[in-house]
Amino acid sequence: MKNITILIYDYCWAMSVFSVTDFFRIVTIIEAHIGNEQSYNVTLVSEDGHRIKSACGVPITPHLGIDENTKPDLVIIPPIEGGKISINKPDNNKTNNWLKNQIESQVPIISFTTGADILAATGLFESRSLCTHWAFVSLLSRKYPRINFLSHESFISDGNTLSTGSLNGTFDTLLAFIAQDKGDRFSQVCAGHLLVTHSSKITPLLFDYRKHTDSAIYKVQDWIESNFQTEINIEFLAHKFGFSERNLKRRFVLATKIPPNKYMQKVRIDKAKKLLLTTTMTIKEISYNVGYENDSFLNKIFKKHTGATLSKWRKITKSLK
Repeated sequence: MKNITILIYDYCWAMSVFSVTDFFRIVTIIEAHIGNEQSYNVTLVSEDGHRIKSACGVPITPHLGIDENTKPDLVIIPPIEGGKISINKPDNNKTNNWLKNQIESQVPIISFTTGADILAATGLFESRSLCTHWAFVSLLSRKYPRINFLSHESFISDGNTLSTGSLNGTFDTLLAFIAQDKGDRFSQVCAGHLLVTHSSKITPLLFDYRKHTDSAIYKVQDWIESNFQTEINIEFLAHKFGFSERNLKRRFVLATKIPPNKYMQKVRIDKAKKLLLTTTMTIKEISYNVGYENDSFLNKIFKKHTGATLSKWRKITKSLK
């Protein structure tokens, strides 16, 4: 069983802490339903094992102190209340040293928005990029001038670290972790159980194509993900985002390893998966909703990417629910 460790501290947001515990509870319920053993155990840790005061004033009691915690398989850093971010850098305290050790040991880290302040304090992210809430990019950039702070609706990846720029990014990063650990099909089932909006509006599970720090290309990716039903070409995208066609192709491939048209295709396939899983739409209706007038063409590329036709994928995956 993998150990999911949430580092709690004074003035962290309780909502983010319990969003994680509830997320993994849902994962456990799904696993039990399909006859699988529990894969994850969530542990709350604080610096000294004592209760902390969350940003909203509600106390949170940890399971352990950081010295008592066994080796984490994932460390999650919830956000700090923005007004508590000090322009002064903290001294090397016990938590800081513990977190440094996790990073240097290649333990995956997820930082939620202003939790980037805690990560940056380790001194291990100089000349690297971290995502945070847009309102605190300027403050954190002044505090840590050698770190590239970005704002983003979802998350960015830098090595073993995922950092988010919004509340939406919380579940995006957790689903990305599940996809990496247990595969796309199971993560799509989890995404379906977490529906808070229409299926087609959920961020695509395309973690492998967000392992870069090119903020301009993230904007192109975000636009494609929001406009996947639209027929686009490289000329249109280049004009819209201020690139030459050649430079856009080069930058996009350098960042994501695939050209824009292939990325659009992967977005549409991911959207189709969510509609297959969470709606009763026909294959023809799904094809139209993801931007293809010809359902045979969608079936062809869907099978190429997943090894199954749309109907077969729906049948197999719904059996996991």
